[in-house]
Amino acid sequence: MKKKNICFFGAASPKVKKEFVDEVEQLGEYLGEKFNLVFGGGASGLMGAMARGFQKSHAHITGVVPTFISEFEEVYEACHDLIYVDTMHERKKIMEEQADLFVVGPGGLGTMDELFEVLTDKNLDRYNKSVLLLNLDSFYDEIIQYINQNLNSGIINHERFNDFYICDSIEEVKNLLPFICET
Repeated sequence: MKKKNICFFGAASPKVKKEFVDEVEQLGEYLGEKFNLVFGGGASGLMGAMARGFQKSHAHITGVVPTFISEFEEVYEACHDLIYVDTMHERKKIMEEQADLFVVGPGGLGTMDELFEVLTDKNLDRYNKSVLLLNLDSFYDEIIQYINQNLNSGIINHERFNDFYICDSIEEVKNLLPFICET
């Protein structure tokens, strides 16, 4: 049976908390036993941690990299496939198309852009893919409050968010995965 693809969104910054890096790398090693990885191709921060974890499990890794990104961050060269694109929009499109589900770790503006594009597409019923938000150390509490406020007011469609999960720990992700997808 072919492995499904997890798309990971998360910080590329080397300034992210070391605890987050360690946890995400452990999660990547666990996920790599069951899934392939599609991600933004960065070698540092949480992107690099997730890729290193998948590499430890000998899983297939696909990086989708804008040609200009090397001006800002190092590319994870150990990817089995590196797909170079011209724009961030193209990067997101390819990652979303290849993904069977999404895992979103702590991150900055790029991660927020990716998260909200995926949630918008879910709300517009463009696809029905699970999204797991890693709320490590309460990183996303304000975003979760915002989403809940919109769900409670009816601005966001409840039915399309049945497969949006908030996980406060790596253990919660591990416990949840068997219930949301066949691996």
